Amino acid sequence: MLRDGIAAQTMITLTGGAFLVAYALQLGATHTQIGLLAAIPTLANVFQLVSIRLIERWRNRRRVVVLSLLVGRTGLLVIALIPFLSLRAPIYWLIAVTLLMQSLAAIATGCWSSWMRDLVPTNQLGTFFSRRLRWSQLVGAVLSLVVAFALDYSRQYYPNQEVYAYALLFLLGGSVGYVGVLLLAKTPEPRPAVSAVRLGAMLRLPFYYPPFRNLIWYSGLWNFATNLAAPFFTVYLLQRLGYPVSTVVILTVISQLATVLSLRWWGTYADRYSYKAILGICSPLYLVGLAAWPFTTLPDAHALTFPLLVVIHLVMGVAAGGTSLAASSIGLKIAPQEQSVVYLSTISVTNALTAGVAPLIGGVLADVFVSREFSLLLSWRDETQNIVFEAMNIQQLDFFFVTACLVGLLALYRLGFVQEVGEVKEVVLLQEIRWEIQREMKHLSSVVGARSIIKLPSALFQSAREYVKERDRKG
Repeated sequence: MLRDGIAAQTMITLTGGAFLVAYALQLGATHTQIGLLAAIPTLANVFQLVSIRLIERWRNRRRVVVLSLLVGRTGLLVIALIPFLSLRAPIYWLIAVTLLMQSLAAIATGCWSSWMRDLVPTNQLGTFFSRRLRWSQLVGAVLSLVVAFALDYSRQYYPNQEVYAYALLFLLGGSVGYVGVLLLAKTPEPRPAVSAVRLGAMLRLPFYYPPFRNLIWYSGLWNFATNLAAPFFTVYLLQRLGYPVSTVVILTVISQLATVLSLRWWGTYADRYSYKAILGICSPLYLVGLAAWPFTTLPDAHALTFPLLVVIHLVMGVAAGGTSLAASSIGLKIAPQEQSVVYLSTISVTNALTAGVAPLIGGVLADVFVSREFSLLLSWRDETQNIVFEAMNIQQLDFFFVTACLVGLLALYRLGFVQEVGEVKEVVLLQEIRWEIQREMKHLSSVVGARSIIKLPSALFQSAREYVKERDRKG
């Protein structure tokens, strides 16, 4: 499963994210079509309902997963051939093949989640999945940098062949995807517990179970908030700020490295405390980073734009590591084992509807907000001067970031109603994190050079105080 995670992340890195958006732009995609591409993976999750019937019929989740992914990942090879074919509307071919591929992937995901629920011990979920996610993110970060610089080289020396470079990425991604399918075929599977309840009645069960119903509320709102803004981060950097693909990928890698470094802590804390406490800390932290995006252009790019983007990606990377781990694992913990596939598929379908609608709305409204602007001016006037300071400027895609923050706050309110066995208050976890940081700092201060660095601020302060005293003495 660890090797499959690395293979899957390699495939996603080569065929998704900034590279997929840049490829779509090369094929002539509009904002609406970019939003549709971003919505497809989540909207396609409604097909997880099919996995329930397939498990009842075949009683073999591994077979469903392997066959679905084997057929679906062939779509990546078809997407790689689009630039070489004389197609009238290539962007629509990209959208159609992506829809088919993601639908089959959703069927596999429904079975995979139930499979993991039975395969991994409950008290080791956080540790195992944090390790799997940590290695996957690390491989994806390194690979993203290599590919980004290769694309910049291709653009510089072969400016008219850029679209073929992206096609090559999809060809490589599809090949690695087949390796992941082979690894899944070798993974053992416990025999699934299948319920005799009818499908319609089964789908209503999660909504009658209060702990899971509250989790559905939080997860749906949170996915809507994050997916309203996240698909347009790359568009914002490429078009609004005019950054090259390599710069966009560098920022993405910074965020991924922050996720990798924080996952070790989050996985340990999740098993020791609770997933709800992780969400209660990481969700507000993510919203802080999201709210800072409009300040990168005030109203245009400024000297602090790139440093602020680095800080934003660091903060959101740390927060995303905790939220992605806790949000995916808390459902595995709360769902009853004998009906886990129904509960997990229900929350996935709910997330699909909310997260899928968000980028669709964003893509449609992006063209509406392109000519809109909201400014907040602070002025000071006296007898000699008139000073006007622009405290806030929201325009174009900035409106999505603000709206996403508001919806995210509503999701945090619903998180308070989620009940988890053995949950602790966020303040207890924060105290533990503070102690952990202090221990790391003490360990760092045991090194002679590090001790000098840590003492540097106090030494500078002491020198400055002595300088002031000497200056006052001399008048």
